[in-house]
Amino acid sequence: MDTYQQELIRDLNPAQKLAVESLDGPLVIFAGAGSGKTRVITSRIASLIHNGVDPRKILALTFTNRAATEMKQRAIALNPKAVGSQISTFHSCCARWLREFADELGFNSNFTILDDSDSKSVLKGVIQKSSLSESAKASLPDYKQVLSNIKVQGLFPKDILKNKMLDDLPEGFDEIYKSYQVQLANCNSMDFGDLMMNMILLLRNNVKVKQILQNRYAYIMVDEYQDTNSVQIELVTALGQGTRNVCVVGDDDQSIYSWRGAKARNILEFDRCFSEAKTVKLEQNYRCTAHIIDAANAVIKNNQIRASKKLWTENPQGEKIEFVYESDNEMEAHHVVESIKSENYMPEQTAIFYRTNSQSRLLEEALLRENINYQIYGTTRFYDRVEVKDLVAYLRLLVNPLDDVAFLRVVNKPARKIGGKSIQTLQKYAEEASKSLLQIANSLSETDPKLFHKLMPFLACLNIAKKNLEREPLGNVLSIILDQISYLKYVEKKYPNQFQEKCENIHELVVALNEFSTANPNGKLEDWLQNITLVRGDNNISGYVSLMTLHMAKGLEFDRVYIMGFEDGLIPHKNSLESKQQLEEERRLVYVGITRARRKLTLTAAYRRLGYQGYVNLPPSRFLAEIPKECIKGLVEEASYGKLDETEVVDEENGITRHQSVYHPTYGYGMIDNIVVVHGKQKAVVEFDDFGKRTVPVHHLRV
Repeated sequence: MDTYQQELIRDLNPAQKLAVESLDGPLVIFAGAGSGKTRVITSRIASLIHNGVDPRKILALTFTNRAATEMKQRAIALNPKAVGSQISTFHSCCARWLREFADELGFNSNFTILDDSDSKSVLKGVIQKSSLSESAKASLPDYKQVLSNIKVQGLFPKDILKNKMLDDLPEGFDEIYKSYQVQLANCNSMDFGDLMMNMILLLRNNVKVKQILQNRYAYIMVDEYQDTNSVQIELVTALGQGTRNVCVVGDDDQSIYSWRGAKARNILEFDRCFSEAKTVKLEQNYRCTAHIIDAANAVIKNNQIRASKKLWTENPQGEKIEFVYESDNEMEAHHVVESIKSENYMPEQTAIFYRTNSQSRLLEEALLRENINYQIYGTTRFYDRVEVKDLVAYLRLLVNPLDDVAFLRVVNKPARKIGGKSIQTLQKYAEEASKSLLQIANSLSETDPKLFHKLMPFLACLNIAKKNLEREPLGNVLSIILDQISYLKYVEKKYPNQFQEKCENIHELVVALNEFSTANPNGKLEDWLQNITLVRGDNNISGYVSLMTLHMAKGLEFDRVYIMGFEDGLIPHKNSLESKQQLEEERRLVYVGITRARRKLTLTAAYRRLGYQGYVNLPPSRFLAEIPKECIKGLVEEASYGKLDETEVVDEENGITRHQSVYHPTYGYGMIDNIVVVHGKQKAVVEFDDFGKRTVPVHHLRV
């Protein structure tokens, strides 16, 4: 072995060295969390080039541009000749090949790749020209979602009627699919799904193209193989049948994207396509403390469909995992924020994970109250989400009939056949009369009865809500609006694949209004609107705490991690409880979340959680019992942490009772909102005049 090769593998562990040195023939590398898989892949590329392989003969595929860029940079750092290797995403590679072989498919090489908006526009045109029923024509989102799912499965129009597994397809879908593809071809265009589909079509039917690509790439590597779908598997298999030098790297324990067509079995059954494949397991973790690794192993071993492996680490034991059981979800958010304030972790090294986006609302408000900057990965902030902004706009109009911005946002949402021309006419009337759009709309019964008739359902909804504003809780007023405009039906039709998530956000908005009206009996809607506007204002502290769903956390790592909502119904999600397969994916999701933490991990749950229909009690997550007691502190079996204390008298000696005004030497004056028992000791949840809610020992309070 020469000096370069010795230096390349000098700091690798035995399993990593074996993976780097096993260059020829099929190879599957099971790379556990934090086991250095990217280093292994890039070292293999450098080693191949050093051993005489033309860099252009090497193909490395991954899923994101960020991962591809990092992989390429690290490979070049190890061997500058790696600049000639093709290291990119599946879709980028397919686009490049399709430009090269476009004429084999009947396309020109300058074909257009349509974005999501453009493809929706084409699909809408095809649907409108079809002979579908009017109700079917109004279901564009249904057709778009099914179309995406069908392409992930590698099914062409001719396959639809043959595939008996496909049921519940929208009316006439097979004809719509066929017409849509014809329309794209006529425009010399492909959508995003076609990049993979058309390459598969070439590899299936064009021997010349298949041989060219098989001869072009002598060595193929695929990162995150557990995330591949049926089309990607077929692509890799077809390209690799030439030299059979195919190396796939991944971890079935981190397969969490089944809803995108990914299957954990893909990496487990690699030897079905390449029977002579060798197996290497990277089990040494360099990221986490021993307690975190032991907990992750203990949880994931309960899955039955997985490769046999066990992470281990030479890192110190570190702190035990902390389990916090708060009285409700507001106190849960409060605890996390107080913990962040009291610890010395950098904001950019701190992350908070949750199962659903709707959980972020209370957390965001708590962070903003404490002037802690945060950033949300993969979605927008709660009050900036489309459905939330829509409904808040309705509420703004109840308070301020001069709010033309709010009016324009919702006057045709849901659709009321109030198009651009109607809006222009309305704006002209308003400008001439120096009135707001809502004011002028209410006065059109005689001057423009046709336009007034279009606006009547919208105006009636606002009038009904306005009448109820004085006598109903604020949450009820929003519920009335929801019913009047059938907003949930509108959301279900427009966002079928996001319907549940958006419903949760809408419900959370109702909860926020109810919380405000309960805490402020004399509070008005305008007060609440002002509050959410101010709480959304920018703050000035540098550094950001990261907020994201567990699905978004994959591939990231942080020194300090909190996983919130560790309860059955959230983690695992209620929709997965009846399916063994889905429950195993939920366990993999927990495994991913746990192994994102380098140094310290906290799991939080709430004794009761305020939802749309009031408080619900969810038991702590079943996964909690799978964590060894020696790895965790604050277990639910050992302490009644955060449970409600139902006694009225809190401190008889000092005359302190529930719902009483009290004084705290640090936080000043406030009102006792609730009493909780923490490890057998009473603590008071106090709404302080200047500091908001705090949980403090009862003996610190004075009347």
